[in-house]
Amino acid sequence: LYSASRLVFLSLWCKKESWKGESEQKKYKCLRKLSRASRSLLMINADFYTAWNARKWILLNSDFRLDDVKKELSFVKLIFTKHPKAGEAWSHRGWLIRELIEKHQADESLIQNELDVCQSTTDHYKRLYFSWKHRQMLVSTFEHAAELQQEIDFTHKWMSMHISDYSAISYLQFVILKLLTYFKSQPGKDNDMVDLIQREIQVANAFTLRYPSHLSLWLFQRFLYEQCSFLCPRPFTGKMMNASLQEHGTIIHRVIQEKKG
Repeated sequence: LYSASRLVFLSLWCKKESWKGESEQKKYKCLRKLSRASRSLLMINADFYTAWNARKWILLNSDFRLDDVKKELSFVKLIFTKHPKAGEAWSHRGWLIRELIEKHQADESLIQNELDVCQSTTDHYKRLYFSWKHRQMLVSTFEHAAELQQEIDFTHKWMSMHISDYSAISYLQFVILKLLTYFKSQPGKDNDMVDLIQREIQVANAFTLRYPSHLSLWLFQRFLYEQCSFLCPRPFTGKMMNASLQEHGTIIHRVIQEKKG
């Protein structure tokens, strides 16, 4: 089946330049055939790069209509039910969203739908790096502190149920950096930066106390202390470091006692 689908697709794809001189009706039929062939092929092999390029070409030659793009997003979502870790499928979805953003066609409902897709896939499949990177691309469009703080709160809750997933922690670090950058660009927001780092250190300490054997949590701690040393006043940094050293001492002592027991 795969060989037959690939043969049909490639035969159509190689003839695409000859369609330029055809009537609009015949050109439309040829695009439909190519679309169906690429769809069949991608349902079997979702990392077939040329087939995704063909679908981009079809959309661009159809004036990139919003209805067509929404259908394409639905098709990619269907692909995820069978191939959730297909990097080319996620790349294609990211391209669709970036094109919509550049053409000012991406409204709040579309962005929220994409966030829902990310949450659904990460809930069903462990360590789904591509989903978190897609969510990161979406959050990069956020312009308000409240939206970023909401993402931080969401990730805290998600981490509490998937503590070993470093992709989520890497995403959390991205959001924290974006929120810190926002505070840094606003006058009089130094205290907000300090409060954010202090809250995140407390969250990291709580997670590490419960799950001391997870390296990802210690790496998250290191990230926070690096930001603390760069952005926070020296007296606060020293006080926070001393308090954290005591916390870490408690954690290490507990781990040693558990190993002995």
